[in-house]
Amino acid sequence: MSFIIKRTARSLLAAILAGCAFAVASANTEGLPKANDSTRTISTVQLFPMNVASFENGSPELHLFAQEADKRFRAGEIDSLLIVGGSSPDGPKNLNRRLARERAESVARFLIDNTGIPAEKIVVESRVADWTDVANLLNDMDTPSGYAPLVVAAIGRNPENPAPALRKMEKGHVWKWLNSEIFPSQRATDVSTVPTAIQNTSVAPEVIETETVAEIQIPQQEVTEVAAPEYEPIVTPPAEWQRGFYVKTNLPAWLALWTNVGVEVDLAPHWSFSLPIYYSGFDYFKSTLKFRTFALQPEIRWWPSERNHGFFAGAHFGMAYYNVAFDGNYRYQDHDGRTPALGGGIALGWRFRLNSDPNLTMEASIGGGVYHLDYDVFLNRQNGLLYDRRKRTFFGVDQVALSLTYRFGLGNRCHAEKKGGGE
Repeated sequence: MSFIIKRTARSLLAAILAGCAFAVASANTEGLPKANDSTRTISTVQLFPMNVASFENGSPELHLFAQEADKRFRAGEIDSLLIVGGSSPDGPKNLNRRLARERAESVARFLIDNTGIPAEKIVVESRVADWTDVANLLNDMDTPSGYAPLVVAAIGRNPENPAPALRKMEKGHVWKWLNSEIFPSQRATDVSTVPTAIQNTSVAPEVIETETVAEIQIPQQEVTEVAAPEYEPIVTPPAEWQRGFYVKTNLPAWLALWTNVGVEVDLAPHWSFSLPIYYSGFDYFKSTLKFRTFALQPEIRWWPSERNHGFFAGAHFGMAYYNVAFDGNYRYQDHDGRTPALGGGIALGWRFRLNSDPNLTMEASIGGGVYHLDYDVFLNRQNGLLYDRRKRTFFGVDQVALSLTYRFGLGNRCHAEKKGGGE
């Protein structure tokens, strides 16, 4: 959010420069009061993080501004207020112009309700940022994000409408970054005072594209309540979501000479289905030491992140055929070779990137469960005789994985949620 801080700083700098200009004018004009702290221009910024045209309550900074502006207006130190509403370029231009104007008007209504400044002393302007302004903003950032060069390049290729290309970049992460880090500063509304001695001098904050200035034609006694907007609020589009198909393999299982492969598919934002398969069909260098297994562990996973990345919790079912011996006196095999261990449990895990490739990830998980076992016990030698049959219930760890995972995109991208209004 450093650029928002920079934006606020620019507005304050504009106010200071306007105050300096007033001081110079006062020094050379007879009959005008001298510049001092009581006559300096003051300003603030009201942010609209969500892509809407109104707000329920002003920011703390806007409340402080209203108190100071009211005091100075009553003292005759300021003549009027100038409000410049803004909008970002992510949508139809006509809609953006309306949003910019209505943002400024919503701030004006707040100031009319919270100060003694009459409506005819509040002037409203609007500005609409275009994609070139976005590129310039990114080029001016002191510490640009890794996404900034991608965005600037896309705007250079299509300065009129780079949005479709930007929405597809990095699985939607670039567009989400723009919505959270860049667009809010362009939707901000700047408010500044016009000192009495220089009411004819423009002291507007930095304006990208200025609409025709229009005074609010609302008598003070008629604006005790703010009328509801005539359109649905425009909600910031969520990051685009694309279903993924994953192929993975558990590295520690290979150390135990288990061949294994797993697949996973995204069912929806926050939900996926995973199916690992394990197989071992050989002895560990001698016939009395083996861990022959065929196991499946299908799992439904829930992810707090709608991108199905990071932390997850899963519930799984387990089935395993087994024939194991630990170089001791006995060998253990599921009864008649047709009675697999059956059960299930829960698991927790984390998926994280390995490098700059967002599709190549590592996944760590651990889980526990309960299983019913029905198995035969043989003497552990070549063609060893059946010794016993046993049944028991197993409680314990049933999943330990550190899997290398690669993701493939499936189908077209779609929004995780429907958005209101235009784009």
